Amino acid sequence: MSLQALIDDVVAQFGSLDRIIRWDDGVHELKACMQRHAATIYPLLQEQLTKAAAYLCQEGVSQGRAGMVDIGWHGNMQASIAAILKAVGKDPMIYGLYIGLWSGAQRNRPLTGWMEAALWNDYMPPDMGHGILNSVAILENTFSSNEGTTLGYVARNDGMRPLLADCEYSATQYESMLKPFQDAAVETITRLFSGECLYGITEANLTTDVAVAAVSRLGLSPTESEIEAFGSICHSADSAHASLMAIVPELSEGIEIGGQIPLCDSDWMTGSALTALRRSRSAEQRAALAADIRRQCHHYDSRTLSQFA
Repeated sequence: MSLQALIDDVVAQFGSLDRIIRWDDGVHELKACMQRHAATIYPLLQEQLTKAAAYLCQEGVSQGRAGMVDIGWHGNMQASIAAILKAVGKDPMIYGLYIGLWSGAQRNRPLTGWMEAALWNDYMPPDMGHGILNSVAILENTFSSNEGTTLGYVARNDGMRPLLADCEYSATQYESMLKPFQDAAVETITRLFSGECLYGITEANLTTDVAVAAVSRLGLSPTESEIEAFGSICHSADSAHASLMAIVPELSEGIEIGGQIPLCDSDWMTGSALTALRRSRSAEQRAALAADIRRQCHHYDSRTLSQFA
């Protein structure tokens, strides 16, 4: 079978090569299509693996101890890098440094080696991490760069280079919203570590417990202005980074607010819940919505639940 036959099959199945595939929409059909064309796909995947391995070797990841810093949350990237290098005969020693790790990271530890997290690790009780969980999209975006997602690697005169997606909106959002925040944060941290006291805070106050408390407070009990600021950031939740949506889509007037809300689909459950309540059209609708939110968040602490009244 040929590459054109694969393309024709995908177009016949999905209507367009630009169709976005989600875990709950089209993934099984795509899997079946790829299995039908395995003889064509595997050589292409081997080519991409070879290019990725060449890039990693070029950057020194395959030699000695190498540290990678990432947001989290399962160590999948670290596991993938290790698997790529092992596939070409290397024996990497990769050390992962993360903001947080969920329990799913434990399945990757035997494959990747050492992993450490700053705010939350995969051995901590999940019921204590709701504040961090609500802040995942916020953390990922406030640490982001103005580069598009990596699509692959290409050989150029100066070596292997990543091929980045062109995402004009992300670059604009970064310059207008994220970069000013990052620059101010770096400046503040620099001044604190130089011995200054800012707003009553010194370097001694920068502990892990304080950081977890601050992030959890934002995640679980944000002010309206914080929801407006952070919730309006357009975030790509799908693995291909193919689509963008506001972290709190309920901020959009185009979103219809009813007596129920699917919080499991939200990137910031508390932000979505509070926004939906604020936009309720009547006391009856608000009461029904508040009851639905408390039902879905019954495992949260009483202080957080008291907001959904």
